Amino acid sequence: MDITGIILCGGRSKRMGTDKALLKLGDETFLSRVIQTITPFCNSVVISGNNADYSSYGLTVIEDELPDSGALGGLYSALNSSQTDWNLVLTCDAPLVDSEIIEKLRSAVDEQQKVVHAITEKDGHPLIGFYHKSCAEVFRSAINVGSLKLQPAVNKCDPLKVLFKDEGSEKLQNINTPEDYQSLLNRYG
Repeated sequence: MDITGIILCGGRSKRMGTDKALLKLGDETFLSRVIQTITPFCNSVVISGNNADYSSYGLTVIEDELPDSGALGGLYSALNSSQTDWNLVLTCDAPLVDSEIIEKLRSAVDEQQKVVHAITEKDGHPLIGFYHKSCAEVFRSAINVGSLKLQPAVNKCDPLKVLFKDEGSEKLQNINTPEDYQSLLNRYG
C-alpha cells in the first residue's frame, strides 16, 4: 500500500519553552530521528508545521491551513494535502518510536479501519498511528465548530487502538517538559 509519512511538528511548545522538533538526543534532533524512522515505511514524507527552519530537512513542509487550530489543525492540513489514502503519522516529540512499533501498527491496518493508533496502559497516543485520508473531513468539521481537542475528533473515526506494554510503552513517551527532556537525556543521551 502507498503511504505518506506525516511528521507533526506544530504546536507552541509552551511547556518546553522551545521547539521540541529541534531538541537533540545525541547528535541528532528529534525531527531528524523521526525522519529516519518513518522514511523506510513511506513513499513520501512531509512535515506539518509552521517553522521555516523545517525546510532545511529537505522535505515538503505543510503549513496549517486553519491557523490556531492546534494539533488537530496540523493533522487536518497534512491529511488534506496527502496524495495517498493511508498516512503514517508520527509526532516529533516522541523520538524513541522505532520500526517495531510502526510494524505492529501497520499490521493492524485494514479496510474496515480509518485510524489505527498506539495506546499504553496509561495513555492514548493518537499522534502515533495510521490515518486514512477520509478522516480529514471529520477533522475539518470539528474545527469548523470550534472543537479543537484531538482525541474526541479522532474518536469520531472509530479508531483501532493497539496496546503497547513494557519497553514499547517507554518508546511512545512524549517529551513535553524540560523535566521529561532531562529524564530522556539521563537514560539515552
